[in-house]
Amino acid sequence: MITPLGLLERNLTYKEMLQEMGKDEKVMNLGFFSYPVLQSADILIYKAHKVPVGKDQVSHIEITRDLAEKFNRVFGEVFPLPEPLLSEAPKILVSDGRKMSKSYNNAIFLNEDIKEIERKVKVYMTDTARKTCKDPGEPERCPLYTLHKVFTGEEEGSEPEESSQYLMHSQYTRIGI
Repeated sequence: MITPLGLLERNLTYKEMLQEMGKDEKVMNLGFFSYPVLQSADILIYKAHKVPVGKDQVSHIEITRDLAEKFNRVFGEVFPLPEPLLSEAPKILVSDGRKMSKSYNNAIFLNEDIKEIERKVKVYMTDTARKTCKDPGEPERCPLYTLHKVFTGEEEGSEPEESSQYLMHSQYTRIGI
């Protein structure tokens, strides 16, 4: 009544997972397919006006807005229409080139042991375009440099002291980033 099937099928995360799984809809389960409804309930129960999300999660806020609008049309004004509150922090790509995510089992958690963080970070690629470790790299391709900027508050456009990705990688791994 409130959640049409077509709305869930337009979910970008659902589409990405279908693409990763070879467009085989049979491997998708109800839990994954209906997860945006659960996310919407988590937002709407608190009557949130602004929801902090990354750019890749904006579609979930749009689904939440659609559900809230339909619910309000049927049952009267109950829920505010939430807006995404986008972060200044960039999407952080990690060792496998995908975004950092618990779904991909590559996230670094706030309560994680330092040894586990070091283990994860030491396998990060610094710049896949480099042919040898002595070749200069591009800091914007380096997930370690991205993490460095996030945690140090370094201004956009500032360059690392050394442009060599080899030096960057050794510096970052030495300090445990």
